[in-house]
Amino acid sequence: MTTTKVEHTPGPWRVESRGGMNGREVRADATYVVATVNTTNNTAGNRLANARLIAAAPELLTVVVHAAAAPCLAADFASQCLHCIARAAIRAATETPA
Repeated sequence: MTTTKVEHTPGPWRVESRGGMNGREVRADATYVVATVNTTNNTAGNRLANARLIAAAPELLTVVVHAAAAPCLAADFASQCLHCIARAAIRAATETPA
């Protein structure tokens, strides 16, 4: 299968209220909304927690990239190796099937 590298909107991202609505917006800047978190099945606390997790994505990806740069020390246990898990997470976050 061929994959294509995708670029995300650069961080930092921040969480904002949606002007009187119950939801939250994750914004990259004053004009660009990265995500809107507003579902009827979530409490206000869930919406805020979900929005914060989404907003942290650029920083989390940076941490995982640094973790993946370390050598793999557990070749026999690749499915449980932090290095291998980090590399799989990076692929999931940055590549899309062509």
